[in-house]
Amino acid sequence: MLNWLYRHSVQIASIVVAIAALSLAVYEGRQGRYHDRLMVRPYLDIKFNAELGAGGWVLENNGLGPAIPKYFDVRVVDGEPIENFGQFKKALGNDKRS
Repeated sequence: MLNWLYRHSVQIASIVVAIAALSLAVYEGRQGRYHDRLMVRPYLDIKFNAELGAGGWVLENNGLGPAIPKYFDVRVVDGEPIENFGQFKKALGNDKRS
């Protein structure tokens, strides 16, 4: 048995190296696909913008993929959702009728 193993050691070593190389190539391919999928994800950023007496909230997509917001809630202090703009103004204390 040891004689056979000694005579075929080069072939056995080459098979082990080939299997290791194939395994590494498959692993690298999967990691590459995972990385590429992460790179095209949307990244939404929300911030408040105030310029010369005007202001508002800005929602930007800073990622590469498309962002499709399905809904959003506006909640003020008590955590209850705001149903309309009138409730929003009242919650902010800016409910002066002109």
